[in-house]
Amino acid sequence: MLNVATLRKRRYLTLLAFALVTGSILAGFLLGPSGPSRAAFTLEGDPVWDAGARAEAFMPPEGRDVPLFVGRGPEQGEGNVLALPVLRELVRRHDAVMTDERVSRHFVAHHYWMVQSEVRGPWGMAETVRMIMNRQSPVSQQISWTGPGFDDATDADLTEVLTRLFEIKSADGRKPYARFVSGLEQQADGSWRARAFYILGMASTASLYGPGGEYSRAPGGEKPFFEIWERAIDAIYARPMTDTGENVHVWSFLALDSEVDDEVNQTLPLVGVSFVLMVVVLGIFFRDWRDISAAAAGLGLLMGWMFGTQAWLGYPATQISSMLPILLLALGVDFSFHGLHRWRMLAVEAGGHESARLAAGWGSI
Repeated sequence: MLNVATLRKRRYLTLLAFALVTGSILAGFLLGPSGPSRAAFTLEGDPVWDAGARAEAFMPPEGRDVPLFVGRGPEQGEGNVLALPVLRELVRRHDAVMTDERVSRHFVAHHYWMVQSEVRGPWGMAETVRMIMNRQSPVSQQISWTGPGFDDATDADLTEVLTRLFEIKSADGRKPYARFVSGLEQQADGSWRARAFYILGMASTASLYGPGGEYSRAPGGEKPFFEIWERAIDAIYARPMTDTGENVHVWSFLALDSEVDDEVNQTLPLVGVSFVLMVVVLGIFFRDWRDISAAAAGLGLLMGWMFGTQAWLGYPATQISSMLPILLLALGVDFSFHGLHRWRMLAVEAGGHESARLAAGWGSI
């Protein structure tokens, strides 16, 4: 067995090495990458990874979908997305988007089946009803609509138009307009209620993030990312609709991403709670403050290394990355149990004196 001086020297060198490595890893919080660049997580240059980019280069998409979802608002109770005030508010927001030149210039015209003509911008049930009631669509003649325009319509006029639209059947017997909305119900007075429908626009991929586009999908960050453009649409659409008298709201996919971010932020405190619970479990198992302190320090070191490595990589906070510390804590506790149990066994078998304890430390690694 090595003498005590040599074993102590090894212990101090080991602690020094751990301190240096820990300092280097934790330096990621100060020196790690930051900013909009996403290049570190794209494996650029890999032929398999770049297959999608090559496919887009040879067969570029004609447009990019811009989806919005009209559904239940944040308050209690259901709302009617087919109420006349809701439809009028939606077309006002559509017009606001289309009058904003910096936003509308990226939309392209495309044929829309609900009005059987070309449209531009976000398009859903509200825009369809307005175009048909204003007799600007071939569908107006198909349903024989001769009533007032959208701005002058009453609830009874809206009910009549919706009834005619929902009665339209395709060749296979389906009712496409009725299937477009979710939770469609006809009330006793003949009016219609629905829980949700979607709004869909078509954007130009060339003007958004093409070679000469205003925005970019490139991870380098040399141009603003195109979510900035989508957020400009959300700023108009995703406002409260309390003035309509209905519990209705327009949700975007970026808003759903924000909800995920909120969930991530709510998950992070669980890491601290889990750490405390793990230390309590260690205390119940070891019942020696020195062993508990050593194991807790090891768990803390493990968390520091994980977060520091993440900072060096510049990896963004996600639900997966926020749950990873809890998983590592569970694995770290298991390692602590086995490691300290083996150290105790080796130290006792060797006599329990200082040199035995130091040698057992090496033997338990």
